[in-house]
Amino acid sequence: MVYKVVFDLSNVGYMDVAWPYVAGGCIFTLIGIWGVMYAHRVSIFGHFSRTWRRLFSFIFLSFAIAWSVFTFIFTYSQFKSIKDPYQKGNYHIVEGIVTNFIPMPYSGHSEECFTVDARRFCYSDYGTTPGFNNTQSHGGPIKPGLCVRISYIGNVIVKLEIGEDQEPYQPND
Repeated sequence: MVYKVVFDLSNVGYMDVAWPYVAGGCIFTLIGIWGVMYAHRVSIFGHFSRTWRRLFSFIFLSFAIAWSVFTFIFTYSQFKSIKDPYQKGNYHIVEGIVTNFIPMPYSGHSEECFTVDARRFCYSDYGTTPGFNNTQSHGGPIKPGLCVRISYIGNVIVKLEIGEDQEPYQPND
């Protein structure tokens, strides 16, 4: 069987995985900085004293910075814990037909799961993982009966290949 690569962690960078969380932290930090600099002057907060407005701004900024730092530490360590072993060749490979396929609903609230040769994989579009997580409901290629070769670390798919004689994968961009 000839396989076509549809996902390879080698082509994924940290920001591909974590940009929404990094961007969110940056936005809240900028709002906090603005609050520290200007909120005590803005009249829309008029029923609070200048001291309380300033105190709230410092608390908001402190929370935004802490959230950004902890989010970065969590997502970066998660990314490195998968990417480093993959680059060193420390992963397993399973090959076979997709069975026991349970798609994730478009609205989320559950994971998409399937089995290949007794090895079960689950993932979601809404999770933070450096591995493959493109569900069928959001344009992903996995479907029942598909012949695949999967490289994985734990439950994280680091490389997904689909049999060439299968239906071509068209990403939903």
